[in-house]
Amino acid sequence: MARIFEHQGKQLLRKAGVRIPHGEVAASPAEVREVTGRTRSNKPVNVEGDVSWVGTLIPVQIVTAYPHSLRGKVVPSHEFGSQS
Repeated sequence: MARIFEHQGKQLLRKAGVRIPHGEVAASPAEVREVTGRTRSNKPVNVEGDVSWVGTLIPVQIVTAYPHSLRGKVVPSHEFGSQS
C-alpha cells in the first residue's frame, strides 16, 4: 500500500474535480489564528484565538451552527464572571 502526504492527496482529489477547502499550515505557534475546542456534548467549536489556550477552558458564545461544527466567539472575562 502506498502512503501519500495530505498535500499530495489534496492535489490528486483536486485533479479529479473534488472541491477541497483552502487552508494554510501554520509554521509556528505565532501564526495560529484559530483554535478548536469541544462543547460538553463533544461538538467541535472553532474560535479565533491563541495556541496558548490549548488545554484550558475558555468561555465561548456560539454565534453560528454548521452541519458538523460550531463557530464561537470568546466571552470577555467580566461578562462570564457576572453570569451564574
